[in-house]
Amino acid sequence: MSEQEKHGADIEAEIAGQRVNIKNVKSLNTLLTAGTFIICSIGFAVGYQLITAHAQDARDNGKEFVQAIREQTQAVKEQTSAAREQTCILGFDQKDRPQQAQFCKSISR
Repeated sequence: MSEQEKHGADIEAEIAGQRVNIKNVKSLNTLLTAGTFIICSIGFAVGYQLITAHAQDARDNGKEFVQAIREQTQAVKEQTSAAREQTCILGFDQKDRPQQAQFCKSISR
């Protein structure tokens, strides 16, 4: 066996302007596997966070959409009621309209 296999290898690298020294690495495969595992773990964690955040946003948007539709439906009901009341009042002679206003309001609902 060679001296390098018994004691491992010393690795020197310059990454992003920083000098890195790793002493006594038994196998470069071990180092590469560990690095790959760390990178994959970080990637999966970021992906999971993105998916979770997107799902929450979709739920929130759905709730806001339903609320907006409910408000719009209520506004349409009120407009329809007002149109019915106005149509009823216009059906009476002008002199009878003030007396029939309450009647028209009650049947327009």
